[in-house]
Amino acid sequence: MIKKGIAAIAMPFVVLVAASCGGSSPVIRGEAQDALPRATLENWATYGDKLVVVKAIAESEDTLSAEEKERGEGYISRTVTFQIGSGKWTRPGAKRRMPTTIDVANGGWVVHGQDRQEMQLEGYTKAEVGKSYVALFTYSDVTAIVDPETRKVTPGEGASWTLLDLVPLRNNTIASPSQEDATRFPARASIARLSPEAAGQKLQSTKPEQAAAKYMDLDPVVRYQDVQLDRAEQTPPTPGEGEKK
Repeated sequence: MIKKGIAAIAMPFVVLVAASCGGSSPVIRGEAQDALPRATLENWATYGDKLVVVKAIAESEDTLSAEEKERGEGYISRTVTFQIGSGKWTRPGAKRRMPTTIDVANGGWVVHGQDRQEMQLEGYTKAEVGKSYVALFTYSDVTAIVDPETRKVTPGEGASWTLLDLVPLRNNTIASPSQEDATRFPARASIARLSPEAAGQKLQSTKPEQAAAKYMDLDPVVRYQDVQLDRAEQTPPTPGEGEKK
């Protein structure tokens, strides 16, 4: 029997800033930096492990810590439980099976005294209970760090299933993204109006980034860091002050 899985975060990201709520909007928009690229289908093929159909079946919320309660402000995380449905694509070499259900942090609320405002990160889909989605997962230690000098890997908190992207599914058809999201995330636009099966086939025919080819057996986050380090080594240094250009 496969045990229930836990994805500690909605996407591999580091929150940078909570943006303004935009006038009369009750939702605060936060900005984030992805730990893994997810904009293009090539990114998906390089750093994703599984493309599956999921259904949001439950949600829950955390509580403020004792320190936050005393301070009268803090952040409450919202967790959504997804039922894992049929798989539509698996990256070659990704043999690990997914659990039957998985919990994913998906937005939350900023609390000030007795008031609280919903917070959602820009570029991330808010999951609604009862609705279905196409989800791209990867199995990764998102807190692992590669030493730039020795390339030695320092493990983080351990590998787990992490949600890279989530796209709404309506009547077995992938929904079209907004114009802004289509520009920012062309992968979403490229599979819009397709069935999940067709999206999986399109991803199957997409080749991973050539720069990552020799690292495909590594943890996805380690893979990405190694690719970035290779690129940095291949980039000529910027002339320092007083040096001839």
